[in-house]
Amino acid sequence: MALAEQEMLRQKLRKRSYMELVLKFYAFAGALTALFGVFYVAYILLDINLSREVQMGLMIAFFGAVMSVVSLFGISYLRDRTQRVSLEQSDEIMKLALINEWAQFESIARSVSRVDKEDPRYFSVRRLLESLRVDEKIDDRDFRALLTALEMRNRIAHGVDAYDIEVSEVDYVSSLLRRIVSRLEETDLSKETTS
Repeated sequence: MALAEQEMLRQKLRKRSYMELVLKFYAFAGALTALFGVFYVAYILLDINLSREVQMGLMIAFFGAVMSVVSLFGISYLRDRTQRVSLEQSDEIMKLALINEWAQFESIARSVSRVDKEDPRYFSVRRLLESLRVDEKIDDRDFRALLTALEMRNRIAHGVDAYDIEVSEVDYVSSLLRRIVSRLEETDLSKETTS
């Protein structure tokens, strides 16, 4: 399912990019036509008689200006495209970082909790969270934050509405996870030193 959604997103981005390119081309062609029209009207209205050499010089200057504008247009397009791709990649990297932080949380939570490996709660994340809350390793606010993080992690990992998740949400949930993990690590270290 996630691969199909990713492919649909890529197709949408390609289509949007193509449409932007076509619209930029039409804008450029329209501006060029308007500029040529203005020069032609000025030439007719002013009844200017230009020699062949002057006409040739004006044509060369006009095509030079056109080449400059086309080059600037191409540079602008490539810059926009590169920027769009890098933004998409940074969003994906942040989402992958959230999944890694969740894995780190699960690892430390399992080591801190008193749940035995044979207990069915050991493999259930929600039961693990409840166990941490009962053991007062986390408070109710942390419990709600972890449920939100779990939901977001599942949406990203399973590709369900993963593209609707804002980067700011991912960043906020990641910071909550880091704070909880550091607190649990401190608890784990104090548990090891007392043993």
